[in-house]
Amino acid sequence: MNTSLRRARALGGLLLITVGGAGFWAGRRQALREGGGPQLRITATDRVPQELELLQLSDSQRVSVQAAIRHGRDRVLGVVDAMAPRIQAAMDSTDAEIRPLLLPAQRASFDSLRRANGPAVPRRRFIQR
Repeated sequence: MNTSLRRARALGGLLLITVGGAGFWAGRRQALREGGGPQLRITATDRVPQELELLQLSDSQRVSVQAAIRHGRDRVLGVVDAMAPRIQAAMDSTDAEIRPLLLPAQRASFDSLRRANGPAVPRRRFIQR
């Protein structure tokens, strides 16, 4: 009995170390993929923010506030949609400036990595709840 308990503890410890290590490396890989450069992430939602929830809005106020939030969300998404082509063009021109500086093998790797990472300006996703 004592031996099987030790074996179970050893296997449990090994499993814990393995899962922890896998989580660490997955997080590290994602951090390296994202890079250390500037990132722009915009979240537009139609959810009522917490500071407004704390004001104990009446039902009619809540309806009006939610409408204002939806209009604001649409304005923000419009600005993002208008900016996206200019951001993508700036990034494409930077890549075009870098590519001639690379050796052929480096250029092939660079192009492959760019394709693997997807578009520089991700497509807008809207999740409605």
